[in-house]
Amino acid sequence: MSQPLAMIQCPNPDHHDFHPSCALYSDGAYCFSQCGRISRQQIEEWTGESYEAHCAGEGRRIYTSRSNNNQPLRPEELNSYVECHHRTLMDGPRSSRTEWFLGRGFTERSLLRFKFGHTGTHFVIPLWQDEKLVGYKRRRDDHYLREGPKYVNQFGHQTTLVRPYSRGTPTILLEGELDAYLLSQYGFDSVSATTGIRGIRRCLDGVNLPISFVLPDMDTVGLQHGEEASNALGATTVLLPNGKDTTEYLGSIDAAERGAAIRSLLRRAERQRRQHGK
Repeated sequence: MSQPLAMIQCPNPDHHDFHPSCALYSDGAYCFSQCGRISRQQIEEWTGESYEAHCAGEGRRIYTSRSNNNQPLRPEELNSYVECHHRTLMDGPRSSRTEWFLGRGFTERSLLRFKFGHTGTHFVIPLWQDEKLVGYKRRRDDHYLREGPKYVNQFGHQTTLVRPYSRGTPTILLEGELDAYLLSQYGFDSVSATTGIRGIRRCLDGVNLPISFVLPDMDTVGLQHGEEASNALGATTVLLPNGKDTTEYLGSIDAAERGAAIRSLLRRAERQRRQHGK
């Protein structure tokens, strides 16, 4: 790698960089601390100054994190944030970490469709309501970081509805966003929230969303909140025959059979509900 033209503090609004960790090259930048590859355009969008000015040492060297200033990202900044980290995952310095998504059952097409990304230490999970980007969530990548919270919500966001494919059928409520994205691959209208099933009812206030099934995680808390949600929504609870969550269950089934397996579970749960008169 050639010598950088300049070193600056990383201007990523989500990166608390207190040292000059970002190297500027003629064809783009690279953050050695966290973010990986960054385009010239992205540097300019984050700083409001030309890339050439930074390379010449005329740009600002200290950048204040929006998170520190308690300022949520504007829509255009949100898109830039997601695009930057999506490139880092798909064809940048963290491209090897696509194996984490593929190992959980996602296809490469889904990685592109949902614009999953990587900050250098965390996976970036964009939050989609059908085709509208409404936020993001970070998931710790244990390959690089083993301390700190497993999930971190975007600053300024409360409970956020996640619904990646509203044209699917039937409508299924799940506990985790990644489970919802995974089921949407098979044509389901899968719904979740950033605070799990417990927070979904706040998202659904005033929203006409015909949830037919609730598919909770198979632990004590998940089953409890799943049953509460089913009763409140008039939906059918679906219990997994094995695995602690939807992703783990699907991982035990051949990829070509996963969609059919979920539909079989839904039909069985509906029959049992009718038999018990619920």
